[in-house]
Amino acid sequence: MNRTFTFSGKIDGDDCVVFVDSWQVGGGYEISPTGFRWGYGGAGPARTAWAVLEHVFGEEFADEHAHDFKDSVVANLPFDEPFTVTIDLETLEVVQ
Repeated sequence: MNRTFTFSGKIDGDDCVVFVDSWQVGGGYEISPTGFRWGYGGAGPARTAWAVLEHVFGEEFADEHAHDFKDSVVANLPFDEPFTVTIDLETLEVVQ
């Protein structure tokens, strides 16, 4: 069993698009209606963190762990630049 997932983001015009294992993710509109972002600790990164965790683990897990995932991973990505990282499924840490 694969114990990691690939999390990536790219800039598409004025929008940021987020993928988990090559699948585009959505959701989290109530967190940040302006879209996905990363590289700082605001609402856009909170939406990104929640949507990624919801895609991988489900809504309940995302509700419980998105804040910590945002602080430890999403906020530390390069500000609004494309990226790809591998995340450990158990620790939710970058494993590159």
